[in-house]
Amino acid sequence: MNYIKKPCAFTGYRGQKLAQCLAKSPCDMGQLRVILREEVLRLHGEDFTEFLCGMALGADTLFAEIVVECKKTYPGTRFTAMIPCYNQDKLWSEKDKRRYHGLLSHADKIVYTSQRDYFDGCMQLRNAKMVDACDMLLSVYDGQRGGTMHTIEYAKRRGKQVVILDPVTMTHVTIIENKTVTRKI
Repeated sequence: MNYIKKPCAFTGYRGQKLAQCLAKSPCDMGQLRVILREEVLRLHGEDFTEFLCGMALGADTLFAEIVVECKKTYPGTRFTAMIPCYNQDKLWSEKDKRRYHGLLSHADKIVYTSQRDYFDGCMQLRNAKMVDACDMLLSVYDGQRGGTMHTIEYAKRRGKQVVILDPVTMTHVTIIENKTVTRKI
């Protein structure tokens, strides 16, 4: 495999919204981890070797952990943490801060998408910069309104390939150039 750093960005729900999604789903967090890991490995086999993550609590953290695990087995895998502001973890618990900083210690690259502390709009700016930097957007999404939905819509407007893993319907949806392919997970 040629390691060309074909980039894949990730978007998904934060903790409470992810819990609401999984409460309606036939799968739990452990099964979602397996589904997401299988998708990362599939993408790696398609030459996606650079994975961009916004590092929010919830699905982002799960994704980052999977990419860090894959780096150990698959040489050439790169993990880029795209952080929306200097103090992203300011209000987090000590446990979440340790997990976050542990993941950052495994990042091949850390990009601050703004050069200041938190401000209204910094998450949207980060999401746009991730989409602009990727060839494909991978998401955990079941149709709830919010940041994940807006990021997917932005990626579609930018002509990016979008993959949606929906744990509620257990479907894998690929959108390329306004063509949609759906299959069961």
